Amino acid sequence: MIEKIRSELLPLAEEFQTAGADGLRRVVEDPSYDGAQWKIRRLQRDPFLHGLRHTLPENLGTFALDADLYQQNRLVYRSQIHEAELIFRRRGSLDAYKSKREDTASALFPTPERVFPPRPDTQFRQIACIWDLPALDEDHKAIGPFPFRIQVAKQNTLLDQGQWEGGFALLPEPGIMPTSAEFDMDSPDWDVDGEEEAEGQ
Repeated sequence: MIEKIRSELLPLAEEFQTAGADGLRRVVEDPSYDGAQWKIRRLQRDPFLHGLRHTLPENLGTFALDADLYQQNRLVYRSQIHEAELIFRRRGSLDAYKSKREDTASALFPTPERVFPPRPDTQFRQIACIWDLPALDEDHKAIGPFPFRIQVAKQNTLLDQGQWEGGFALLPEPGIMPTSAEFDMDSPDWDVDGEEEAEGQ
């Protein structure tokens, strides 16, 4: 399945870069945050996703935009042929990519292990399109490519379970974005000046 997805999406890598540039433009120009979007990571999500939505085509290979879910502030494309959903998620929003930091409170009051209900075979396979902002200069202009990565979840699992069948970088030049195995869980986010925790999708 991964090779079929790769053959459909990799030719669109340049279009993803163009869409990422429009998303960053919207983040920079959004007047409602008065600069707070550079200190609070979650404020970057909506304008960036709007840029992707309005720049990417409504069909990515066999994946078609789910307009109803977009009205719910989720960017999802669905393929009837692959019986799969392409779900846009930001790097850091998936449990498998989050830092596992423990503070005093969590040590005293540990969080119960998260339990995921089983997914029936009739539900679509979930595929993550993991995005992020690239490294930015002091004027918040991109100084590198927009990192996009495709990660295919194993059958009957959710994205947040972090059980992957495999994936690939969705870049014109492969190898720029680290693989899931190469992510440093404790590395600072490239796009945030402050110490705010990553949150939201």
